[in-house]
Amino acid sequence: MRKFNLLCLLLATYSGALANDGSFYAAGNTLIPLKETIIQMKKEILSLDRKGDWMQVDIYFEFFNPGLKRNSP
Repeated sequence: MRKFNLLCLLLATYSGALANDGSFYAAGNTLIPLKETIIQMKKEILSLDRKGDWMQVDIYFEFFNPGLKRNSP
């Protein structure tokens, strides 16, 4: 019974943890769009900092979108 309750809890928390990352996927160190776009990745800066026994990884992406400008609501 305890395993069943744990399974139900895990399934309930998983359903709310879906991210909105459906427009790109990663392959190696490159972001690849799932549908064809004219957006280009211009710059990727990867910085690694050692913090004692841990490593802090910061990644900066810069994209270029030459498409039409749209007003956001």
